[in-house]
Amino acid sequence: MLIQKVQPPRCDDGPVTGSLLCGKYRILGLLGQGGQSRVYLALHEPSGIRRAIKILRPDTGDSCLAQRSVLTEAEILRSLSCPCFPTLIDLLETTKNMPPMIVMDYIEGTPLSVYLKEHGPQSCHQVISWGLRLCEILHDLHTQSPPVIYRDLKPANVILRPDGDLALVDFGSARRYRTASSPLTGRDPHHPADDTIPLGTRGYAAPEQFGGHGQSDARTDIYGLGATLYHLLTGCHPARDAGASSSPLFSNVRVPDGLRTIIDRCVQSDPSKRYRDCMELRTALLHCRKQTRLVRIRTMVLRAAACAALSLPAIGMGILARTHIAGAKELSVTAEVGLPASDDPPNNSLSAGFNVHTTDIAEDDISFYTDLSRRIKKNREQMLNAGVSEEELNAILSYLEKQLKE
Repeated sequence: MLIQKVQPPRCDDGPVTGSLLCGKYRILGLLGQGGQSRVYLALHEPSGIRRAIKILRPDTGDSCLAQRSVLTEAEILRSLSCPCFPTLIDLLETTKNMPPMIVMDYIEGTPLSVYLKEHGPQSCHQVISWGLRLCEILHDLHTQSPPVIYRDLKPANVILRPDGDLALVDFGSARRYRTASSPLTGRDPHHPADDTIPLGTRGYAAPEQFGGHGQSDARTDIYGLGATLYHLLTGCHPARDAGASSSPLFSNVRVPDGLRTIIDRCVQSDPSKRYRDCMELRTALLHCRKQTRLVRIRTMVLRAAACAALSLPAIGMGILARTHIAGAKELSVTAEVGLPASDDPPNNSLSAGFNVHTTDIAEDDISFYTDLSRRIKKNREQMLNAGVSEEELNAILSYLEKQLKE
């Protein structure tokens, strides 16, 4: 089970480990902290259930503004009912010596920022999968009435749960989308819907979050999602680069052109040049995943075909040089398709020369699939010795069987 690590707070930081808040919450340790607040893990002693308690930092500058932010966060959490978001349990009253505290359910798991440090940059397949899920989570917020704009999407605020699902925490920067007629409009009478409180994390926050660029909306969160995907892919904090996806660091990462284009569009400074909403972005990611999978499986088949063919000298590469196949075209196996290094053809005599160009397989050539499947089964041991994994062989045979059924 994945559980966030807890650190004991210092005495001058707030409640210490073992102290009792409001006569019922026993502090177990510090979960994390930001610019305005700290989040503690606590045990609700009457029920024995662990909770997360968010408390303002004692060194917060504008206490009135910070307290208003806490109340806004509590109001937003109260309106949400989804396991992907923390559930508001209690809002503890402000006392003379203690600022307001938000009590939430504790979401077990590992922040993606921690996961990234432990496991390094993630594969394109994994990043796209997480991106699709985050699109759904953000869409849930953006379709609230009025819409909730999260405004602080980053790996540290995304929790990877034990079941593999994602959850979004820390709504301290979130706000309701305001119309010009709303009683919650901003201070500028000429731009009543402009953001008036600059909040967000540099590198992930869109330009409009820092004033002078209009009101933040769904496209603001799309910017944060693009910067987050960039970080997960490269392992590099986007704040280091003026434009995340245009960084030269991207050239050191094998990223499909489609995914690179998606991230580029997400982090445009002009909101009108980003995706309109999360569903449009999700559609683009789905298409990218489909194309990546197609190239991946074809590369696997071609690799197996090369090994199966080259294992029989009398046949050689003839099986791949079938120029009579209708619609045959070249496929660059070494193109940037986001394949992990293990998917590269093994550097041995059986696959020599296979890593440049070869002929694509016609999807409707039944005889080819039948012949290839037979040769793979016959030369299974030799292919395994050549570096093709058992898992890969099974996937290829499954794919070929599907093609034959169709």
